[in-house]
Amino acid sequence: MAYQEFFPHLSLVKIRRDSPRFALPKRPAAKARDRQPVPPEGPVRDRKDSLSCFFTELEEALRIPKKEILRIPRGTRVVADGAYAGRKDIRRAVIPEGVTRIGESAFEGCVNLEAVSLPGSLRSIGTSAFQDCASLRTAVLSEGVAEIGWTVFFGCENLERAVLPASLRDIGMGVFLNCRKLREIIIPEGMTEVPQGAFTGCESLERVVLPRSLEAIERSAFRECRSLREIVIPEGVVRIGWNAFRGCKSLIELPLPGALEYIGQGAFRECASLREISIPDRTDRIEAKAFYGCVNLKAVSLPDGWNSPERQKTLDEADVPLKARAYR
Repeated sequence: MAYQEFFPHLSLVKIRRDSPRFALPKRPAAKARDRQPVPPEGPVRDRKDSLSCFFTELEEALRIPKKEILRIPRGTRVVADGAYAGRKDIRRAVIPEGVTRIGESAFEGCVNLEAVSLPGSLRSIGTSAFQDCASLRTAVLSEGVAEIGWTVFFGCENLERAVLPASLRDIGMGVFLNCRKLREIIIPEGMTEVPQGAFTGCESLERVVLPRSLEAIERSAFRECRSLREIVIPEGVVRIGWNAFRGCKSLIELPLPGALEYIGQGAFRECASLREISIPDRTDRIEAKAFYGCVNLKAVSLPDGWNSPERQKTLDEADVPLKARAYR
């Protein structure tokens, strides 16, 4: 912090010896016998050195100490967009009761933020509010939060635990994208979709609980969740989007719901441990490369209606192994 921040007018004044207005009197040259010895502690500072020393000491005195705990003032209703973005001096943030919204990018890039205390009054969290908070380990959202924006926890690579409240109804795309240490997630009842890229790159994710109210798993929702071994898809799900489970290399079994109508392109691509799967009777569309790279897929149960030349071509394009196909 420079002194000009407090005394900006000083930067406009420049004293010159040759200026008639600020002329300094010239001292006569001192004779050798008149010269004073230099004291042992060092030379005596002239006025210029003293002024420099004064401002150095002032700058030291006014330097703001590093903060570890941020306490947002009581009476705050909204944490403004970008309010604390990029701050590296915050390790813990305490948000008081009364705050109803955390704005977009409010804490984005606070790389040393380890914990956040959220109030019961909170109702929504804006896009990228905690994006790239690489030290954040826990995110417990208070009951009452109904909406979480896009990429709120994107890049929180040390986030191990996240708790979503029963009040939650809307999650934005990429909300936990690349949260590499997240191990478990329970999506509350009332949610109707897992949005695009919600858990992409959550490579430690082992357990997922989906709500009975779910209707769609959108594209890349669980892409590259390499530790996911099994997941129960609720009976009401009608759509599994493009690349939804792509790269889930540990996924061994995946019962598909009877209501399922659509399997998107690359939906189960590179699920190298998947051994068997049963396509429901209502499934009318399977996109290309849906099962590409499923090298251990040995049994695919299909409705009898899929045993036509046209449907066979679709299965070929979806990379369903010919030897694994069985019709019921």
